[in-house]
Amino acid sequence: MIYHLLLETEVFSAFRGGAVARTIANMMRWNPSSVVVCADGDDTWGYGSDRVLVIPQLRAYARIKGRRRLPFGPVLRHIFQPLLSRIQRDDLVWCHSQPHFSAARSEERR
Repeated sequence: MIYHLLLETEVFSAFRGGAVARTIANMMRWNPSSVVVCADGDDTWGYGSDRVLVIPQLRAYARIKGRRRLPFGPVLRHIFQPLLSRIQRDDLVWCHSQPHFSAARSEERR
């Protein structure tokens, strides 16, 4: 499985989404086992709910991002728990434009 993580402010929508959402939607056409992970999305790209994992807590992260002295590892692990519970050993997670999201996964293994 391939998981594509959108920016916390990016909407996965053909009408409300941006360039990254459009790119991911096109990449998903070529790989039927890929899933997009986003704060908000709809079915305008024609993908079912099994291929769009909406994590509304990402919107809260957008409001607190950049503040100092917050334990972002634990915060990200909490936010991404719906994704972390699905990931298998051979799955691939692409953090599009947000490499610090990978901290949720790397700190989980410790």
